[in-house]
Amino acid sequence: MIQLCEQPTLSTSRTECPEILTIRWTIGAAPEAGPSALERTLTLRLDLQRETFEASLGDENVCAGGFVHLDDRQHAMVHLDCEGVFSATIGRNHTGAIRLLYARTSLLTRLGIPGGRADAPTLLAAPATESARQATRAS
Repeated sequence: MIQLCEQPTLSTSRTECPEILTIRWTIGAAPEAGPSALERTLTLRLDLQRETFEASLGDENVCAGGFVHLDDRQHAMVHLDCEGVFSATIGRNHTGAIRLLYARTSLLTRLGIPGGRADAPTLLAAPATESARQATRAS
């Protein structure tokens, strides 16, 4: 599933990407589930320093592992990739503000979530001193 999005920029105090990034997809309930069905969230917590990630659907961990990232300073972007799981591109401007330019994941399909149920992904950035879990709890 490919997701393109235009998202407001997040300001950072550094010209580099923060060490911890979180990408989230909000998943709406299926219409047949009724009005009381709850939304769920697919969350990717990315540790750029260690090049590791954790994926969760709500409170359930569904996947974890390593990824590679390429800092494309010439184009002020960071590309993140875990083959077969996710791919994302983060843009940076001259002030250090970052925004999600592109994100896709095959996890939605693997988890049996039909197309059209997930909103465009959003990006959260945590200060370097916070852990990935703290970053997602604070939002």
